[in-house]
Amino acid sequence: MTYTYMGVVRMTTEAWFAFFAFLMMLLMHYDSRNMVIDKRRRALVLSLPVIVLFMIGDIFAVYYRGDPSGLGYWMVRLGNGVYFLAGLVLVELLGEYLGVQVAETGEETYSMAFKWINRILALLGIVLLLVSQFTDLYYWFDESNRYHRGQGFWIYVALICLGFLNIFIYEIRYRKRFTRAQHAELIMTLFLPFVFFALQTFQYGSFLMNVGVAVSILLFVIVSIFERNRMIAAKEQEIQEMETRLLLSQIQPHFLFNSLTAIQSLILDRPEEAYEAVGDFSDFLRGVLSAVSQQKTVSVSEDLETAAGYLRIEKLRFGDALEVDYEIEDRDFRVPPLTIQPIAENAVRHGLRKKEGGGTLKLRVYRDQKGHWIEVRDDGVGFDPEKVGDDGQIHIGIENVRSRIRHLCDGEMTIESEAGKGTSVKMWFPD
Repeated sequence: MTYTYMGVVRMTTEAWFAFFAFLMMLLMHYDSRNMVIDKRRRALVLSLPVIVLFMIGDIFAVYYRGDPSGLGYWMVRLGNGVYFLAGLVLVELLGEYLGVQVAETGEETYSMAFKWINRILALLGIVLLLVSQFTDLYYWFDESNRYHRGQGFWIYVALICLGFLNIFIYEIRYRKRFTRAQHAELIMTLFLPFVFFALQTFQYGSFLMNVGVAVSILLFVIVSIFERNRMIAAKEQEIQEMETRLLLSQIQPHFLFNSLTAIQSLILDRPEEAYEAVGDFSDFLRGVLSAVSQQKTVSVSEDLETAAGYLRIEKLRFGDALEVDYEIEDRDFRVPPLTIQPIAENAVRHGLRKKEGGGTLKLRVYRDQKGHWIEVRDDGVGFDPEKVGDDGQIHIGIENVRSRIRHLCDGEMTIESEAGKGTSVKMWFPD
């Protein structure tokens, strides 16, 4: 086997691109262990190993080109097959990324149609590629084991161009839905590979498309990482603002005044109960203040103490009109500060206190195969969960807890309520 200067440059350049793509793949894998991978990110992550295969396939095809041995025979065919396959998959992944990104803005129907067009084009190209392994459709090899374009090579070119055209049209149609950074990365990722693909198509023997694809995808990944980090910083700021609003909503003057008045009434006649009530009040305040500390999560036991302190104060104020039943079976997980107390407060204020004669609040913490659960159930007046936003305080308390559970613990909250029968709030936390 003999190699020209350009052949050595080609293989060396592609080896470096494959190496950098592999490093980026490791970085994305490490990064994904600290965050949830959504559909957009999945398409981006999958593009990196495809680039590695794209480069390695061409390296093998070039390295063994002209080698008539048995190994050379198979490696040239394998290399070219992987190279053509990776090109089709990369275009499909770019379309997948764009389609999911637009679908998140609410255009699900058109997005699905767009993605299926892209997938059908890729699938057709793959089927014809398989046919080419037994015919001379896309390409063929001479007696010296050298690659030549087949008469159906232009079908492959047409399928790639149609895939890019489909993506271009879709991106232009929904360009106003993207931020400047997203628009820039999409244009960069689409424009460079298409231009270099066109140049390589009409300049036989070059590897311009390989360079264009590698540069654009790697830049795309880098820009996406920076954009993602910006979004994470914005989300963290939003969570801090939620915590501050939650703090202000929990430290309500009338509750503080009523609690201190109830404690004051006990001091002379029942000093021991007054002493315990001051401790309960202290537990409640400590839990509220921890919500805006640097600690993002607390043990469920600590959060239970805050809620229990609040409920004991309310029990002191309302006596037999409030009964509290605890069923604590699991303490081995962490939750955002002030997770249980706001839900318990909603149950007392908007469920039990509005019921003639009061009622019972049941607080259960348990674990099953799905993870950890906190359930706050009352037999109060109930309400319509669909209209939870009608009351400002209910909305602030529930939505703050729901958002912090989702963003800090990747958990969920569900609400079930029926007028006249009560309300159940369940909070789920994965292991």
